[in-house]
Amino acid sequence: MPSPPTATGWPSPPSWEGRAAATITRRVAALLRELSRRDPEGRLGISPGRIFYDSAAAQVAAPLIAYPYPDVWKVMEEMPRGGAIILPREELLSAVARAEAIVPRGGHIGLSLGHHGLAVAAAAEEGSVQTLLPGERSGTGNGLSCRVQPSFLSRPLRALPPQAEEVSLTITGSATALRLSAAAGDLQVEHIIMPVLVT
Repeated sequence: MPSPPTATGWPSPPSWEGRAAATITRRVAALLRELSRRDPEGRLGISPGRIFYDSAAAQVAAPLIAYPYPDVWKVMEEMPRGGAIILPREELLSAVARAEAIVPRGGHIGLSLGHHGLAVAAAAEEGSVQTLLPGERSGTGNGLSCRVQPSFLSRPLRALPPQAEEVSLTITGSATALRLSAAAGDLQVEHIIMPVLVT
């Protein structure tokens, strides 16, 4: 954690060490993502109310959002174990795009994890589509399924670094969150995706 900011708004001298959580706007997230792409050696620090980024490319001090989102680690601890499958990211993204193409705007697609892999499916008046993606399975149970908004899955898949060629998708049940994770070098990314509840 860096030391508190000085009158100029920049911490001096920051330690830039330790772990912390913060909630930021999409605009700040996009800026930090672009700056870290230009210089992967940048450092992040947090002080009350602000996040700081320092690299050879730029220095940024941005306000935090006052209300925190739920701690993702706590959410993951409370999720059922479910079943997981490791897949090539681009193949999963293509399967989601094929399913999304036939559902009306705001519609949902189905995911089902079985012995033979992950089925990505959708149906509409014009017809139906299903793609079966084989992959390395782990976890418990077969026949786990859920429905999701396709954009909830495609957006985090597209946002992953190019080096993250494989992803792990965990389905925990029809009414509990999915977990999408990927690794790229030292970076570990975790997304929690809420399912569509169909009554």
